[in-house]
Formats: sequence, C-alpha cells, structure tokens
Amino acid sequence: MLLPYSPLHHLLLDGLDRPVVATSANVSGEPVLTDNAEVEARLGTVTQYFLHHNRPIVRPADDTVMRVIAGKPRLIRGGRGVAPLELALPRALARPLLAVGGHTKNTIALGWGNRAVISPHIGDLDAVRSMEVFEQVIADLQRLYGVTPKAIVCDAHTGYARQPLAARQGLPLIRVWHHHAHASALAFEHGPDKTWLTFTWDGVGLGEDGSLWGGEALHGSAGAWQHAARLRPFRLARRESMPGASRGDRQRQYAGRSGWMWHQM
Repeated sequence: MLLPYSPLHHLLLDGLDRPVVATSANVSGEPVLTDNAEVEARLGTVTQYFLHHNRPIVRPADDTVMRVIAGKPRLIRGGRGVAPLELALPRALARPLLAVGGHTKNTIALGWGNRAVISPHIGDLDAVRSMEVFEQVIADLQRLYGVTPKAIVCDAHTGYARQPLAARQGLPLIRVWHHHAHASALAFEHGPDKTWLTFTWDGVGLGEDGSLWGGEALHGSAGAWQHAARLRPFRLARRESMPGASRGDRQRQYAGRSGWMWHQM
C-alpha cells in the first residue's frame, strides 16, 4: 500500500477512480532513474506512458518501506521522507568513519563523534548505474555534513564491487565479518553495553574460517564476538552450471536449495 506523498497522487487517483499498480522507475535491483530520456529508453518495454516534471531530479530516492511488527512500524528500507537517517551512537568514535554497506540492497553510513547518518537505499551493486549512484551518495553525504572520513569500514569479503572504491580513497580499511556486523546491529538496537547471544540467520556471508556462513550464533558484544554455534552447513550447487548464473547473487537461493537436496540424498 502506497501512502501519497504528493498532491499529484491525489489528482491522478481521483481522475482514474480505480486501483493502480505503481512501481518505482528503475530496473530491478538498481537505483531509481532520474533522467527523463533514460527512463523512456530503459523502461519503454515496461509501460506506454510517462509523466515527467520540468524540474530535474538532483538525487535519486526510492520509496520508503516499513512493516508493522508487534504493533510498531519497523523500517525495512529507508528512502524518500526518511533518509538520510541520523542515529545517536552510544559512545564517541575515535575518528570519522565511512561504512560502505553490503553488496546487495546497499546503503552507506557516515559516522563522526556521537553521530551516524545512514544514506537512502541505493540497491544492488552489480550494475554500472548502481556503482555510479553509490559513489554519488558517498560524495553527497560528506559534502552535506562537512565530514571527511579517516578510515573506511567494509565487509571482509575482498570480491565485492565496492572494494576498488575503498582502495582508491587511499584510506585505511577496517574489514568486518559479515555476521559480526549483523550481530553488532542487534546489540546497538537492544543494548550496546551488554553481553549478547545473537542469532544471525540473515543469509550467506564470508566467515572467519574462510567458508560461507549462513545461520550462526555469536556470543559477546560489538567488536568482540565469539562463534558459539551454527546450523549444519551443506554444499552449494555450482553456480556456473545453472541457467542464468551470471545474474549474480540472486542465484544463491537456487544454489542453496539444490545443495540442500543433494545433501539429503
């Protein structure tokens, strides 16, 4: 369900007087398109009609997605009207940091002092346009808040697309294990000064032993996690043998299902 955030939505729906299926102007997984000519060229096979504005869009911003859980709205994807989202940190950072986020459903964060700012949703970083917007958002946040990072925080996996950008900045890299980052996010939300047993069942990420981790239990606190337990690992099917494997990380779910079926044989 889309809540109207512009008078134009009211005018359109009053004129149509029927339910409308609306989606963002973007190729799946990429940031929203902002140039009128590019929209018509890339989305011409999706729709016959385009409604343009005579004012250029400076920064792409997707719709915000929220879900009501236990009676409270929970932010699923920060976008228009919500991000950049500022958070208060439990303790001051020793130096300004830039965290460059995940490879899929990417957002970045800029932190300094007791403050952290999370960017709008960018998208998956497989496409050229996604990388362009990724770099634009990084530059925009630094300019907007007048903060220059002194180090970059990134995933420990060296094969992700954002790694070359981090290297070009010429700044020290702080590599964080994928599931440690998820556990630290939970600790930040529920009590950063406590010791936690966290269940990070979020998906596939590089683990400390060099294997792909999935369902992990971590004990400790942010920056000091100990691996406590895990769901039983299984082999993934070879991605290059699957139709459409070049589509990237979206194929992991098929590899996982195939691998689990093989494991049971």
